[in-house]
Amino acid sequence: MAALECPIIVDEHGDVSVYSGPDQAAAGIEPIDVRNGEYRFYDATGLVLQAEVFRSRSDGRIRRLLIPPTERIRVFAPAQRELRADELASTLRRFLIRLGPERVGATEQEVKSAELALLVEFAAKFMSE
Repeated sequence: MAALECPIIVDEHGDVSVYSGPDQAAAGIEPIDVRNGEYRFYDATGLVLQAEVFRSRSDGRIRRLLIPPTERIRVFAPAQRELRADELASTLRRFLIRLGPERVGATEQEVKSAELALLVEFAAKFMSE
């Protein structure tokens, strides 16, 4: 599995969420939406990530009999890397301009000309407010 760089950015048709890591991203989304392909997942460099839904059973034989399996999500970097830094930068620019760059202490021009790393920083700042 390829390494990934946090934070994790989740794009749901232009609505962006930023998570500190893959476990937090998995906890913040619904299995049905993953199955329906509602999200695009990226690491901070624009590496396209994958998500999968799996069933998890409880530990212990008695508990397995009494507690049904639950659906969980795993977000991970696939073995075959696909870097889409420009795509992620465009998505973040549109998102930040739509919400108002002043909310992250920037101007529209600064957002339009910012490199990916700064755009990720802006989006993470917005999500932490």
